[in-house]
Amino acid sequence: MNKTFTVFKYELRNNIKSKTFIFSTLFFMIGLIALSIFFKVVVQNEMSNFDATNPDAIMEEVLGGQEKNIGFINENQGIEDSVFTSLFPGYKFTLEKDQNGLENKIKDGTYNSGLVLKDDKNIDIIYDKTPAIPTDTYIIQEGLKNFVINRDLEERGISLEEVRQVEANAVVNTNVISLGVNNTLTAPISMGISIVLYILIVMNGQVASMNVAREKNDRTMELLITSTDAKHLINGKVMASFVQSLISIVFIGIATVIAVAINWEFIKNMIQNIDITVDPTSIIIALLFFVFGYIMYLYIYAALGATVSNTEEINTAVGPVMIIVVAVYFSTIMALSNINNPENLLLKVLSYLPFSSMFTMHARYALTDISLMEVGISLGILIVTSIILSFLSVKLYRSSSLNYGNRNKFWNRFKRKKK
Repeated sequence: MNKTFTVFKYELRNNIKSKTFIFSTLFFMIGLIALSIFFKVVVQNEMSNFDATNPDAIMEEVLGGQEKNIGFINENQGIEDSVFTSLFPGYKFTLEKDQNGLENKIKDGTYNSGLVLKDDKNIDIIYDKTPAIPTDTYIIQEGLKNFVINRDLEERGISLEEVRQVEANAVVNTNVISLGVNNTLTAPISMGISIVLYILIVMNGQVASMNVAREKNDRTMELLITSTDAKHLINGKVMASFVQSLISIVFIGIATVIAVAINWEFIKNMIQNIDITVDPTSIIIALLFFVFGYIMYLYIYAALGATVSNTEEINTAVGPVMIIVVAVYFSTIMALSNINNPENLLLKVLSYLPFSSMFTMHARYALTDISLMEVGISLGILIVTSIILSFLSVKLYRSSSLNYGNRNKFWNRFKRKKK
């Protein structure tokens, strides 16, 4: 135990002094604070100047203050040209008679787009290159829809103002009463935890592999393995990487508090009507799965770092694990995005697999009605898997420590006995 602690102190001291750790931590802290300042100075200022009740302001915001030229062909005899074009003051319509001529002028840049009014419910909108967000389509569609509704209401002797009065009076106030915990923010919080865990695994797992590979590359490992048992070496390295990650989280947490303080008034207005309660059990479950799952991945990365002969081969060695991590991460996001069906099959499967349960089980417990026994079974699977992988990692680390440039089979390294 003393040898493990000695290795732990040495590795932790070197890790937190490394330029990679200092730069990455400062990068995340400064970036987070800078984004919060940008949000306050730019985004909040724009939002305060934007009047959502003013149609002209909405049109100006959507169009970016620029009038768009649209070639227009009216094939609907029921709507006059001037009546239709008056519905969209933010556009400049030019009447065309021939669609081929209209398309040619769109291609040469005379018009931003073209519009062919077929009838009351059918419009062709022509682009040279369809934009990623075709706002024109939505604006014109909604404008014509409102015109048709207003016209049909007037034919029935009902004014649009009367309809709006009815809608204004039809206000239903709801008061949500939760007998248990309010899980309104559970899904986004769970996604946030998954993102943080994913970043930690990718960044610090790669660093753990690189540190071991560097020791082997400069032959430092030859001295270490002869003076200290392999289990003390790898356990100390893994624990040092874990504590290093906690230190990173603390500093990023400080930056998060500063960012929240900068935008506190805006955030307070956003959440003042949201009833937020926190279930301590969910927090404990998330912490337990985080600790054991993250340590399990660190053991895997550290052991794989010992299998290479030089640092240039590290990406190839950790490639399969990276594929697993990425696949698990995106599967988790996909499962958590299905809010209407939180007990979906994908989330169930992921919550029991040891490589993904740390991402999903805490969310499943908060979103669905599952027992603590199910949580315990999943946690037991994760712990047992972590213990097995730690033993295998030690064995692989010991077997690979003095193997330089020898391309023997991967599984043969587990068969070697300690001498």
